[in-house]
Amino acid sequence: MNRRKESRFLKALFTVVALMGCVLPALAQKNATWTAKLAPGEVRGGEGSQIIVTATVKAPWHVYSLTQPEGGPLKTTIEVVPGAVSAFGKPVQPKPKKGFDKGFNINIETFENKVSFGVPVKIKTGVSGKQTAKLKIRFMLCNDRACLPPSTEEVTVSFVVAKGAARGGKMKPITTVPKSASLTTPSQSEFLGMGAEENTLTLLTENRNEKMGGTFILAQSPVTSAPLPPTDSGGAGNAGGQVKEALGKGLIPFLSLSFGAGLIALLTPCVFPMIPITVSFFIKRKAGEPGGGLSGALAYCAGIIGTFTILGVGVTVLFGAERLQQFAVNPIVNLAFGLLFVVLGLSLLGVYELALPASWTNSVQTNARSKSGYLQPFLMGLAFTMTSFTCTVPYVGTVLASATRGNIVTPMLGMFSFGLAFALPFFLLAIFPQALTKLPKSGQWLITVKAFMGLMEFAAALKFFSNTDLFYSSGILTREVFLASWAIIGIVAGLYLLGAIRFPKDPADEKIGVVRRTFGAATIGIALLCLLGVRGGSLGYAESFLPPSPYPFREGSPLAIKSVVPDKTSSSAGRPDPNAPVAWLKTYEEAVAKAKSLNKPILIDFTGLYCSNCRQMERNVFPKPEVESEFREYVTVQLYTDRGTPEDNKNQALLKQMANTIALPVYVAVTPDGKVVKKFEGLASSPADFVTFLQEGRGKGTTL
Repeated sequence: MNRRKESRFLKALFTVVALMGCVLPALAQKNATWTAKLAPGEVRGGEGSQIIVTATVKAPWHVYSLTQPEGGPLKTTIEVVPGAVSAFGKPVQPKPKKGFDKGFNINIETFENKVSFGVPVKIKTGVSGKQTAKLKIRFMLCNDRACLPPSTEEVTVSFVVAKGAARGGKMKPITTVPKSASLTTPSQSEFLGMGAEENTLTLLTENRNEKMGGTFILAQSPVTSAPLPPTDSGGAGNAGGQVKEALGKGLIPFLSLSFGAGLIALLTPCVFPMIPITVSFFIKRKAGEPGGGLSGALAYCAGIIGTFTILGVGVTVLFGAERLQQFAVNPIVNLAFGLLFVVLGLSLLGVYELALPASWTNSVQTNARSKSGYLQPFLMGLAFTMTSFTCTVPYVGTVLASATRGNIVTPMLGMFSFGLAFALPFFLLAIFPQALTKLPKSGQWLITVKAFMGLMEFAAALKFFSNTDLFYSSGILTREVFLASWAIIGIVAGLYLLGAIRFPKDPADEKIGVVRRTFGAATIGIALLCLLGVRGGSLGYAESFLPPSPYPFREGSPLAIKSVVPDKTSSSAGRPDPNAPVAWLKTYEEAVAKAKSLNKPILIDFTGLYCSNCRQMERNVFPKPEVESEFREYVTVQLYTDRGTPEDNKNQALLKQMANTIALPVYVAVTPDGKVVKKFEGLASSPADFVTFLQEGRGKGTTL
């Protein structure tokens, strides 16, 4: 890409960003809608009337009252623009919900869901026929976590003024508080300040378009009720909740969350294998050739962003959000990626040279400035994105699920923001080899880096081979075999850096510097840690890469663990045995039957063979004594969702029904009769967070 083309690209990118900056503020609004009407509607010039202003506020937001004390959040104000009507007294409101705001350190008055204000007005003397009135409403939206900037909304009211003189009994201001069905918390026997004569309420169904039959009477007596089941509203362990909450705040918070999630996704295990691939791929490409330098890095990032944005949303709309995950865990796809990494590794070690056919090479050289040179880095970015779906699906699956409900633009913008953050470090990695080639004696450095990364390709290939092995339950790459293989690769790589092993293209008189020796010793140290893991020791975050332990053989295999695990969690006295292993059932039906017989809640672990985050939870959180103690208060069941079997498809349908996501892992606390009490999505930031979830799931924690 020459300077002119690079300039065009940057101008186009700037234009897109500028357009997004114009569109986003408009889309971020409408967390509250305002409507108004004149009541009574039959009026004459010179008479008093009332404009009823109704605010419909989306959860979890609230607006502040007309009487909100100064020194804190902005109170709601309603201004009548002089014209066919004029203000005829102060606006009135129903009784607000009162509380204390620790941030502002003052008392606050709020309304949620739906509330109506009354604005006394006087009809202008001498007017008749069709008229309009304008109101300016200044308000501020907040929730428990954040506030939006104050907004001003203009509302127009249309009405008809009858001919004739003003009537004597209708010339006073109307200051009656409008009836309102705002769903704020009642105080004792009051319901939003409504008296006994106003105790009839019309309820709407969830879609808010059709009324429920019957009349519902609000009792004028103290009511004692159990707390509602806790609901997830974001935070650690609830990726889906965070996405939904951000969507409720508007598009800008949603895109910010998407960008942040893209940065966090860089820490997942699926990303690490692509670091040596990226560097080694661009080592061979020179800045002056097609697909080299800045142009190649941009093409590579375009492949990443384009796959997340266009292909991700497109496949979701056509086939459903679960298709991306099914592709990522397909055994043939994983086998193909594993073989690709082996081929790349052997090439980097100098066993052979990967090159295009001569006719292709001549064509590229002839069309040196054509688009063909950018296809390879673009496809590399596409392949990278495909391999990462398994780790990124806790966020990606939740966002893309909204595309299946007809909302296309928002998921596309979210995935663009996610992919942009995800691609940024790899843009730098793509540029890095070009800088490396300019260092003194870069030829020797490049040979060493390429050979070391070739060995790392073999380590990455094992992960994909393991996915295929798990699908067929062959039992070849168990955790012990996997770690032993990694240890061997690490020892060979370390000895190579120390100069004890040489490869075909290494110079005969090569000198080993201090930096290289240090890296060699560190690599051998990591290999020894892998050997410790073979003996059962936990490897912390590295557990995300490893196969499950014990190995999950399929039902019917001679080596398979029985579906029903003997219940050894209880002592002879009938109390939980703290030394017994936690018994995990294998089907939901078994769990329900056992929960009903023991009158205990159910804990469902929705997991997967290929779920890296599942392995990390199982190895680093589950074994903690405080977590195991909570497990014993449940009937525990482990349901796989990603093996493509009828049982797994059934489990995935149950997951979508209970948690409205296909993300893994998901943990759901359920009553014996199947009611969801609490759910926890993704990795726990600490064992204490997971313990809190488990306690709340059985009613021992603090409800939200």
